Amino acid sequence: MELICDLIHLSPEIVKLTYKLKGAENIILISDSIAATDLCDGEYSLGSLRVKVENGICRLTDGTIAGSTLTIDKAIKNLVKIGIKLEDALMAATYNPSKLFSLKCGAIKEGFSADFILMDENLNVKEVYAKGELVYKA
Repeated sequence: MELICDLIHLSPEIVKLTYKLKGAENIILISDSIAATDLCDGEYSLGSLRVKVENGICRLTDGTIAGSTLTIDKAIKNLVKIGIKLEDALMAATYNPSKLFSLKCGAIKEGFSADFILMDENLNVKEVYAKGELVYKA
């Protein structure tokens, strides 16, 4: 089951209920993020539509939610914030999606690609590695 865990699309109660009913091994974190992700509040285009981002929430002019500004690291933080175990949040963000698509990533194992991130104790991304090479450092 795919979940957008921005705590806007789904309430914390629904996320926790889904986790309880489905189990961590059956949840995949997705973002539904738009091009305005990590940009300042303001007006942006979403294809041919005009959207307004305010407090990180993206809406059409009629108030309908129009995608998200969620990144997967923030989804992990949100899960932990509402009481989901960190290891389960990480599984939902990494291992489960790679398993679904039979990819050799999402875990640190022999034969898997060395794509991973390092986070600090507050779950902020500090470094990103792709194929074992450092590609981003905060």
